[in-house]
Amino acid sequence: GGGASAFGEAAQAGPKPSEVAKPAKAAASSSKKAKAKQQAGPAQPKKAAKKAPAAAAGAGPAAPAKAPVSLPTTPVKFVAPVDVPGRQLELGTDLQVPPDEAAWAEEGAFGDGGGWGTCQTFCPHEEIAQRQEEIGGIHGFEVDPETGEARLEWCCTQFHRLAAGNAIPPPERVRPIPVLWRVVTFLLSDVLERDYRRPDGSAPPFPKASATWPEPGVPPLIDRYNFIRDRLRAVRQEIQQQWSGRTPDGDYRPLSAPAKLCAVRMFERCARFHILAEHHLCDLGVRNLGLDDAKFDAKMNMEQLSKTIVTLNEHYKDLAREGLACPYEAEFLSYNMLIESDTSLVLSMMAQMDAPLRRSAHVRFALDVLLARETCDYTAFVRLLGSAGFFTACLMHRFLERVRADALVRMGLALRDSAGRALEMPLDELTGRLGFGSSEEVREFAEHYGLAATAQT
Repeated sequence: GGGASAFGEAAQAGPKPSEVAKPAKAAASSSKKAKAKQQAGPAQPKKAAKKAPAAAAGAGPAAPAKAPVSLPTTPVKFVAPVDVPGRQLELGTDLQVPPDEAAWAEEGAFGDGGGWGTCQTFCPHEEIAQRQEEIGGIHGFEVDPETGEARLEWCCTQFHRLAAGNAIPPPERVRPIPVLWRVVTFLLSDVLERDYRRPDGSAPPFPKASATWPEPGVPPLIDRYNFIRDRLRAVRQEIQQQWSGRTPDGDYRPLSAPAKLCAVRMFERCARFHILAEHHLCDLGVRNLGLDDAKFDAKMNMEQLSKTIVTLNEHYKDLAREGLACPYEAEFLSYNMLIESDTSLVLSMMAQMDAPLRRSAHVRFALDVLLARETCDYTAFVRLLGSAGFFTACLMHRFLERVRADALVRMGLALRDSAGRALEMPLDELTGRLGFGSSEEVREFAEHYGLAATAQT
C-alpha cells in the first residue's frame, strides 16, 4: 500500500498528541480485559489487593510516612498498542520509500555495482532448490496461494549463521545493494500488508497455515513479523559482508559512497520495522500472556533492534570520516538512548556525540524522556508522550505501564490524611494525569495493583 513516508521529519511528526496518548480502542480494550480476567496470574496481586483496602479504611494507626515505597513486582497487565488511527491496519505506510530513493532499486544505480555480490534474484536458485527438498523448506509466504508451489519472485534468502571460521559465501550467493534494497521494499510493503483473499472474499487453499488464521485469507501480524524478521536479518548480514569491501577471494572492492548511503537507509528501515513490531505486538508478549502462551518474543526483537542501531552508529561514523552526513542520524541516536536502560551508558553516548547532534531536537527530547523516567516524573512522561513523534512514542509506550503503576503506588502511599486514611482522588483526574482513555481503565489498572480504594470517586 502507499501512504506517507516513514522517513524524515514528516514521519517524526506522527499522529496528533491526543491520539498518541490514548490507549487502545474499545474493542482492543475489551479483548485486553478479557485476557487479563481469564488468567489466574501470580499470587502477588491478590496479596496487594488485600492490603490496600485495609489501609484505605484506616485500619492501622501507623504513620504512612514511615512506610517504605512498595513498587509493583507483578507482571504488568493491560498492555495494548496505543490508538493511532489507521496505523495498525497499514503498517507498511510507515516504512515506504520516498520517491527520490526509488532509483536505488534500479540496475546500475551505483557505479561500482553496489558490492561484490552477483546474485540478481531475491534468493539464490541453489538455495531455493535445496529448500524445496526439505519438508517445510519453502515458507508459506513464498508459495502460490492457489497451487501451493514456490513462487520464485517471492522467495527471499533465509538467515544462515556463518560457518566456523566466519567463511564468507561466494559472490553468486550474495545479493548486491540494489537487489537488497528491492528485497527490503518487497518485505516491508508486499509481505507486511499481504492479503490472500480472492476478489469474492473467499480464502485460497494456501498457505496451509491459513486454516488457523482468525480471519480467513489474512495472515496475522505475528506470522508476517516472524517471516520478515528472519529475511531482514539475512539482508543486514549480506550488507555487512560487503561493507568492508573484502571479497571471498581476498580482493578489495569497497562500496561506493552512494551504495553506503543506501545500505545505511536499509538499516534504518529495519530499525523502524522492529520499533513498530515492539509496539503493535506488545499484547502478544509475556507481559500479557505469560511465558508459556506468549507468541511475540519482545526480548529477541529488542536485541535485533539494538544490534541494528549499534551497527548504524558504526556506519554513521564511517561515513562521517568520508565527509558524508546522514540526515537521520540524530533520530536514530535518540532511539538508541530510549532503548538503553543504563543511564551511565546514555551519558557516555552523549559525550561521544558531536555538538550539533547533542543539541538536536531528537536527542534533547530523548534526554527529557529519560529524565522523566528515571525521576518517576509521571506528569512529565505523559506530557512528553503526547508530543512525541510516532516512532518515539512507540518506544516510550514500552515504559508507559510501569510509569503508571509506579505513579499509582506512590499516590496511594502519599495521599493520606493525618490519621493515615487514604484520600480519594477523582477518576477523571487520574485519567488525565496518567494518559488513560477512560476512568474505567484507570479503575481496572488500579485494582490490578491492589489500589482500587485510592481510585474511587
